[in-house]
Amino acid sequence: MGRISKSYSPGRRISSITGNSLLAADIHSSITSALKYPGFSFNSGRTVWSVFSASLNSAIRDIENHPRGKLFRRLMNSVLLIRMNRKADK
Repeated sequence: MGRISKSYSPGRRISSITGNSLLAADIHSSITSALKYPGFSFNSGRTVWSVFSASLNSAIRDIENHPRGKLFRRLMNSVLLIRMNRKADK
């Protein structure tokens, strides 16, 4: 994942990763709600971006370490190649 400008709002930073502004808004809203809950505890911080970033990194780590993660990475590589070929054809 490339560097994302820290000057961007957390919602825009999430959207730049998901590629979907509606999904990013829902993620932002969910994390914001969780942060307001007194019982919420997350070691990685108390901001929307820190929670999202730590969760994303954890998911990536799980994909890299799980045996089925290899199949998932192959699928993602295939999807990326298809998208690149479609762009090249235009």
